[in-house]
Amino acid sequence: MGEAKGELVRAEWVPEQKTSRRVLFTCLFGGAFLGVIGFGFLLASEELQNRTKKFFQRTPQNEADEWGIIYTPREGESEELLQWVSFQGHSSARPPSDAHVPELARYLDQVQIGEPIFYRQLAVYPLFLEHGGRLEGRWWTLDEAMRRGVLVITEKEGGSVPVVMVENRSRDEYVFIMRGEILSGGKQTRTVREDVILAPGQRVELNVFCVERGRWHGDEKFSGSSRMAPLAVQQRIVQGEGQSSVWESVRGLAQKLQAASPSENLQMALEAPHVRRDLDKVQKEIAPRIPARTMGFLFLQGRRPVGAEMFGDARIAQELLPKLLDAYAVDCILLEKDTPAAERAGVDREAIEFFKRIVRAGSHRAQTPGSGAGIRTDNLGLAGGGVSFGGTVVHYGVYVHREPIIPMPYPKPMEGFRPNQPDE
Repeated sequence: MGEAKGELVRAEWVPEQKTSRRVLFTCLFGGAFLGVIGFGFLLASEELQNRTKKFFQRTPQNEADEWGIIYTPREGESEELLQWVSFQGHSSARPPSDAHVPELARYLDQVQIGEPIFYRQLAVYPLFLEHGGRLEGRWWTLDEAMRRGVLVITEKEGGSVPVVMVENRSRDEYVFIMRGEILSGGKQTRTVREDVILAPGQRVELNVFCVERGRWHGDEKFSGSSRMAPLAVQQRIVQGEGQSSVWESVRGLAQKLQAASPSENLQMALEAPHVRRDLDKVQKEIAPRIPARTMGFLFLQGRRPVGAEMFGDARIAQELLPKLLDAYAVDCILLEKDTPAAERAGVDREAIEFFKRIVRAGSHRAQTPGSGAGIRTDNLGLAGGGVSFGGTVVHYGVYVHREPIIPMPYPKPMEGFRPNQPDE
């Protein structure tokens, strides 16, 4: 009886087990098959294709991605794929900007940092705005306005070293003149002391420094120049040093570049053939790799931050990029040829910390001729400023102070101490 019962149990249980396994495998394979088909249809949709493409292109490569470094399209890729990781996603990443004037605070809150471009000792980080630029109206740079013949620059009443006259003769275009731009001609070559905005038809006195000590003769009018004072000269300007200090800087710079001229002309030093050859290499390596939407730049020498330039319009930033590259390359590359080349390791964090220091440093109102509102920063080892118009930043630039190296004093010998003398 027990044996028959055992056979009955085996006869009922075995077929049920086989049937369950068949059902299970059928469900698994069927579900997988349907899933593959469904996923294939989904991938066919353009929206998911774009999202998938962006995801794989934007996979974080290093720790800096979590701090605001953004993806820059590679050569041949559409710039529409440009993405960034917002500082807003990290509560401690972006310091509050309330120490700045309102328009600059709004600007800094939108800044995102792009993938760097390296050439020898120089690292350039493009800056972008989340919502793009908002500068209204038609704008020309100094060089554009000079080429069109609507910006006239002359000596003041026969000549005054620290002042020249500038007039915007256009009917409806604004002209932006940036600190450090070189004015060629006149009785001596000058460089602009502060950012200036000229409204249509406006004529003002422009504060300048002389960068050609040995000449005081020539035409009353100035001509255009595609040059800008290098970093060493501009640092002295923004740190409030006077004309004699600027002359000293120009002379030392020309000597180091082996491009001195009889009149100590800064422009002639920058246009010496061997200097121009080196600077053209910098332009060729960096300028084509800057994305068109770039609104500003962070400049580092190796891992050491040296300066930042931010603009309210991407076209103005692109127009002034060649001058800026020359200005920074002279100090960071031409005068430091023995310095090791910049490497990616650790530089991202230095760039982000530099930007955070700019945000923390704050700014205040400053005097400026023309139609803009002046901005000034002098805090946390940074000096510089810029100008805004209609509540929008036109330009803001800061440099890192170069602290003087102070030798340690030798300790005084104790009273009665006599050093050992060699045997006679």
